[in-house]
Amino acid sequence: MKWFIMRNIVSSMVIVLIGLSSLEAATIVVPSPGRNTIQEAINQAQEGDTIVISPGRYQENLIIDGKSINLESKNPGKAAILDGGNKGPCLILKNGSSGKIQGLIIQNGNAGGNKGEGGGIACYQSNPKIVRNTFRNNVADQGLGGGIFCCQSAPVIDKNAFYNNRAEQGEGSGIFAFRSTPVIRYNTFVENQAEQGEGGAISLLESTGQINDNSFMNNLANQGKDVYLQHSKGNMKNNLHGNGTDPYKEAVFLNQSTW
Repeated sequence: MKWFIMRNIVSSMVIVLIGLSSLEAATIVVPSPGRNTIQEAINQAQEGDTIVISPGRYQENLIIDGKSINLESKNPGKAAILDGGNKGPCLILKNGSSGKIQGLIIQNGNAGGNKGEGGGIACYQSNPKIVRNTFRNNVADQGLGGGIFCCQSAPVIDKNAFYNNRAEQGEGSGIFAFRSTPVIRYNTFVENQAEQGEGGAISLLESTGQINDNSFMNNLANQGKDVYLQHSKGNMKNNLHGNGTDPYKEAVFLNQSTW
């Protein structure tokens, strides 16, 4: 009888272990058979999977909807370029999406005109880690967030480079956050423009954030050449501002904000 009980226990454990192994995160390489595009890989991916993107240029406008998956460059020394083709944001994350976006060049995204949101990445109620990417030539003219737009989200934006992104007559050429809790650290912002708007690099509205250890150079805006904060609070320290003779005074504009 004891032998019978032990055999059933062992059999149950084997079944559980097999089930757990089937739930292990997978690595999906793009391109590969059946996955010629990044979006195809996203659609097939399960929770926790990592999509590894081979060097090349991918003209896509991606959507991650309610998944926790990672997008990573296969070889950080060779460019994996996500090109929005000026047809929309390069990447939209929504409905609780999370995971890491790492090592990509994100370019030519377009937020779509008046009040458009997010040229490079648009993030809605999601919590991604955006790490070691290059954002260049993304646009949110008359809109919000040339490089990255966040709404009701908690992104970690770490060690990225933002070059020549625009939000003319808008806000936040590099990053715009609304009712969010972003951590923005160790990034470089160069020649981003919101000449008739606010926040040449970063703009926060009704948000609580951390803006620490970033470098800013030659960004332009009507108010806040580097940072524009409206009805926001948080912590801002150890940033390097390179605009003007009195860099901090010209670079940071506080509108009913506490920092």
